[in-house]
Amino acid sequence: MRTDLSGVHCSIARSMQVLHDAWGALILRDVFVGLTRFDQLQQDLGLSRKVLAARLDSFVVEGILEKRAYAEHPPRYDYVPTAKGAELFGVIAALMAWGDRWKADKAGPPARIRHDCGALATARVTCDQCGEPLLLETVATEAGPGGRLGPGTRMLGKLLSQRSKQARKTTPM
Repeated sequence: MRTDLSGVHCSIARSMQVLHDAWGALILRDVFVGLTRFDQLQQDLGLSRKVLAARLDSFVVEGILEKRAYAEHPPRYDYVPTAKGAELFGVIAALMAWGDRWKADKAGPPARIRHDCGALATARVTCDQCGEPLLLETVATEAGPGGRLGPGTRMLGKLLSQRSKQARKTTPM
């Protein structure tokens, strides 16, 4: 049984609630590459039909994927990313880049991404203001307006709140 993270006031917890688990990420990977039919996904992943159907249904309910009929008798569907779902590509690409760097075997990465410009690309998370990479040593996380103390954030919430107060004291007006 999965732990319900929907009550945790944390965007990471809420995002993982949508993805479910590694299978959720792999389903999205396959859909992003072009395997959009149930049978294709089931054959590629080897996931039980019950689990795959549940994950796909939850992605549809969440607005991550849309079901589009391609046959009426029997009813068959493609699962295609919505705008909301397409935004998850960057998350999957960032996981891929990390795995390529730290977990690929000696032969190299199992897949590559080619950008529209023609170059092979690696996902990189950058600051939306200055374009520099977001690195652990170059950022400070502060409390946001939706932060709350509670399950999953009891200690973190206090720490982030303290950092926000300190940042306000040191930020020039």
